[in-house]
Amino acid sequence: MKKIFFALLAAAVFAAAASSQPNVSKKFADYGFELTSKSPRPSNNLRKEGVFQFKLNNPDVSVISALYEIGQKEPVPNATWTDRIGSDLTIVVDVPNQRQHRVVISAKKRGDKADFESVFYFDVIASEGYKGYGDGAACYPIPSSSYSELTGTHIISPISGVLQEGKVSRFAVQSTDFSKIGIRVNEKLVQLKKKGDSFELETKIPAGIDKIGLYGSKNGKNFTGMWTYKVQKDPPPAKYRIDDDEEEPKNKDITDKLPDIFSNSGAQTPAAGQAQAPAIPQTTEKPTVTNQAVAANEDAWNLTKLDTARNVNYMTDLEKDIVLEMNMARSNPKKYAALYVAPRAAKFNGLLYDRRLKTAEGVAAVNECVSVMSAQESLPPFQPSKGLTRAAKDQARMQSVTDQVGHEGTDGSSPFDRIKRYGSYMTAGENIDYGSSSAREIVLSLLVDDGVASRGHRKNIMNKAFTTVGVGYADAHKKYRCMCVIDFTGKFNEKK
Repeated sequence: MKKIFFALLAAAVFAAAASSQPNVSKKFADYGFELTSKSPRPSNNLRKEGVFQFKLNNPDVSVISALYEIGQKEPVPNATWTDRIGSDLTIVVDVPNQRQHRVVISAKKRGDKADFESVFYFDVIASEGYKGYGDGAACYPIPSSSYSELTGTHIISPISGVLQEGKVSRFAVQSTDFSKIGIRVNEKLVQLKKKGDSFELETKIPAGIDKIGLYGSKNGKNFTGMWTYKVQKDPPPAKYRIDDDEEEPKNKDITDKLPDIFSNSGAQTPAAGQAQAPAIPQTTEKPTVTNQAVAANEDAWNLTKLDTARNVNYMTDLEKDIVLEMNMARSNPKKYAALYVAPRAAKFNGLLYDRRLKTAEGVAAVNECVSVMSAQESLPPFQPSKGLTRAAKDQARMQSVTDQVGHEGTDGSSPFDRIKRYGSYMTAGENIDYGSSSAREIVLSLLVDDGVASRGHRKNIMNKAFTTVGVGYADAHKKYRCMCVIDFTGKFNEKK
């Protein structure tokens, strides 16, 4: 029925050539929609994935979105994603080529027997050099019809519509709609572990299947489908290799473009070492010990006191581990450097670290880090913040489905724009790491800060003025496979 509806809708929408004006139905406001400053223009040139935002104040309205190539009646499969949390509605769009396309947003009141009706459409076209998902790829998961009715369910990961056979994937969902969430593989339902309003499961994608469905239950007994991932057997061709001469992203200090209030913010570009070579998948690890000497030293840390995020319900276990790692480094920088930074020096062969990662400075950056941290004063632990975590997850979610790096969001936002969505502060900063998949490797990479002359990532972690932190991790990135965003502030006043 849905396919027939889309065909009829497409015929009506594309009877004329691409419009220079957006089509806003009279029912747009009747359904409870409102435009925002991030809503689309009539025609939108995309340099990367497009992220468009609306307000939808009626919780009893269901919404779907679809992308059509101008002149075609069938929608491009899995090219848009509708994300709705409360009254905040986000439409994410990725186009497969540089031809003209149109995004159609349709709605209906829940319980109505009538089909969805178009309430808004706008045009998108890829700019020259656009880095989209490419012909034939499934960019986003396939949503079920019931997903359009949800108002409090949000994917944290995976956001990519294709999973890799044999690879470990972390399923993480935030939901106030369901009491239980599970993945269905070959008719077997495996439940995600519930933590507050979050559900998590880390599992290896089994061989011999072509899809995995994600299901939710409101009463704890009956499960309904939400969305489906395709499973890919053969890995995609490598975009580049370790010995490629691809130029690393240019480091730039964005603080000089900000008001004086941000002069100590220290927002930096990605850790250069992580941005030079593909990630090698690692097992997600909590801070662990490998021998008795290290164990004795680690016992000297008051991990209960330092594990400040362990009981929050808005972070995954890995994100909580990252907070703990940073707090260990802050609590006793000299010991942390001796136990975990210094041993890295033995793994260098020239600029090559651990036989696989090409660095910019080699062992010199490690030795410099040990020297500086050995003289660093002890600092209080970071306290977690839900608002800062939401800001970090915004960037991780937006950027993880692209090959973009840096601090600018796909919606044009700066780190400070994203942080201000959720509260107020006097000083702030942001770190982003690409390619590391364990808490310790993420923090060590940022502390060593290979290739970053200012050592801005380390300075953010060891900044006395920063007391509050939020973490967002995504296990999908088109170039580096995974990424981690960390937002810092001094005193942070959360919005109510």
